[in-house]
Amino acid sequence: MSIWRIYNRDISSLKGKLSDEFLYILVNRGIDTKEKIDYYLNANFENMHDPFLMKDMDIAVDLILDHISKDSHIHICGDYDQDGIASTVILMKGLGEIHKKVTYSIPDRTVDGYGINTSMVEEMKKENVDLIITCDNGIVQFDAVNRARELGIDIIVTDHHTIKRDGEKDFLPNANAVINPHREDETYPFENLCGAGVSFKLIQAIYNSIGIEDEKLIPLISYAAMGTVCDVVELKDENRIIVKEGLKELNKLKNPGFKALVQANNWNKDIDIFTLGFVIGPSINASGRLSTARLGVELFLEDNINNCESYAYELVRLNNERKNLTNEGLTRALKIIKEQSIHLNNVIMVNIEPCHESIVGIIAGRIKEKFNKPTLVFTNGLEENTLKGSGRSIKPYNMISKLEDQKDLFLKFGGHKMAAGFSIERSRFYDLNKALNEDSGLSEKDFVEVHYIDIKKDISSIDENFINELSDLEPFGEGNSRPVLADKNINLLSVKIIGKNKNVIKLTLLKNNRVLEAINFTKSDEILSYLENKFGNKIYNNYSNQYNLPIDIIYYPTINEFNGNRRVQLNIKDIR
Repeated sequence: MSIWRIYNRDISSLKGKLSDEFLYILVNRGIDTKEKIDYYLNANFENMHDPFLMKDMDIAVDLILDHISKDSHIHICGDYDQDGIASTVILMKGLGEIHKKVTYSIPDRTVDGYGINTSMVEEMKKENVDLIITCDNGIVQFDAVNRARELGIDIIVTDHHTIKRDGEKDFLPNANAVINPHREDETYPFENLCGAGVSFKLIQAIYNSIGIEDEKLIPLISYAAMGTVCDVVELKDENRIIVKEGLKELNKLKNPGFKALVQANNWNKDIDIFTLGFVIGPSINASGRLSTARLGVELFLEDNINNCESYAYELVRLNNERKNLTNEGLTRALKIIKEQSIHLNNVIMVNIEPCHESIVGIIAGRIKEKFNKPTLVFTNGLEENTLKGSGRSIKPYNMISKLEDQKDLFLKFGGHKMAAGFSIERSRFYDLNKALNEDSGLSEKDFVEVHYIDIKKDISSIDENFINELSDLEPFGEGNSRPVLADKNINLLSVKIIGKNKNVIKLTLLKNNRVLEAINFTKSDEILSYLENKFGNKIYNNYSNQYNLPIDIIYYPTINEFNGNRRVQLNIKDIR
């Protein structure tokens, strides 16, 4: 059973043109002064921070321009996820405007693992590379950076991942410049950029230095927006600007690769956060999971529409394959969890081999969402007698810290508070499971989902004007979630399970003589089970008001448009 809590904040000093309901929602997000409200609602490209406030940015720009003046071979080393692909595209396009000798490579997920490595550096030396620029990786690749310096190759690390730290001291790679907004000595006013965001700031700094107008940066911000959304960083401050401006550019469909991918996915609506996070992003990510991430990069670098269409349809094919593998793996995982009562543990650990290593993180996330418990999913490793896995966590459980406490049980691990990747000897699985559960520090209250309600809102009063007002809060995402509304004493008229996979629940509701449809895409089993336990078979007596079936809901209102008809629809978050 989840807990519902309603915010109770003071808005008296902010009253003016905005409605009280809108002000409550803003204040609940920490936007509690007139200055903050103005920035939140109106900030644009001109409000972005000076890139030279970032540590080592001046060193990096001077070094890049020096190499360009010498006609050097500059090589970009990216990463195989969507953020890494977007970062690579930004640097390839941005530098390609002012220099011709720019190449790139991306580690193979299975062969190379994450980040630049010494073998890749030695290969770059054979290709006569003079300057390496990493993006979305490099901050912990000490050996690779050292090897580059030994071979006489200059190297700039641009990254946004966690920096190894001893107390207050950063352990930085021995690069010519290290650009990472998480540095302990950082002077940049915003630390939560993704890899593509950091790459964008580097190109912005270079262009500003040589007098290239800001208009040339606008096409690049669309890729930064993709990385920002798909890497699930907070949509606050500069990230909010990046995504707002990027979505404007993406909706113009100027890039032939992006346009081809939109068409290959049969997407005929506006490009928004959902499109990037659940349609475009997974298609791009699929290349790095099941094939080569070069597919994703080449899609956006290619100008020939026929080639773009070929890349796009291959990405969609790979993503469909990924979906099937994920569903199979999740089904197998849930079967094992149920049979062995693993869900009763504080920390869920499950081995689902054989399973493609690239999807265990997705499966871990799905299991975590279902049980609201930290989850580690394992599959077979490359080496004999090893297991490889990914973990996803809940807020009360600092996953990387807990793994650090058991570091002797791992062959390798890395990550942050909410997610991790790791490998272990097969024989250590039981010991790790025992250790993590004995030292979880979790209790039953940590597994109870808590919903914070922004405002009470009678569903019968919802109209398009109110929904349009809420749209000023967009883009929604991490750190800027959709407003949570609540209403009570609503009469339930009918329940239906719909969708291709029968995993969507649709409710018909009645309040003050107004009938509305409500829908949920992620918790259909839980909601249906709750309603059956509460009302029995009465919920299937469709559209009959002979029974009084009162429920309370928390929700977010949207407009559902189908065949030219528009109507209010409620997206259900929870029910009681």
